[in-house]
Amino acid sequence: LAQADTNIRQRQNALLAINKAIKCNTKNTSSYIKFRGKLYVNMKIYRMALIDLRNTLDIHPDDGESYLYLGLAYHGIGNKRDACRALEKAVDLQFMEANKYRLKFCH
Repeated sequence: LAQADTNIRQRQNALLAINKAIKCNTKNTSSYIKFRGKLYVNMKIYRMALIDLRNTLDIHPDDGESYLYLGLAYHGIGNKRDACRALEKAVDLQFMEANKYRLKFCH
């Protein structure tokens, strides 16, 4: 239980730090936004993750890792169709880590 509390605090601290970095650095924020989207997925804050990951993909449409996390966020809110589309796109972009989730969620 103590380990779980530590992990939660670490994620919350990371979220505070990344929000500060985005606020302070008005240029080249896409990598920070992507990191925050991944962090939101890990924290199960899926709707916020969707916003950040979609914004990342607007700038970097060939980012397979972002499609993986987008798929996980869609899965987290129960949207199987869009989850599977995002995971398929990640696999198409050769981000093969997405394949295990695609096989688990989409078949």
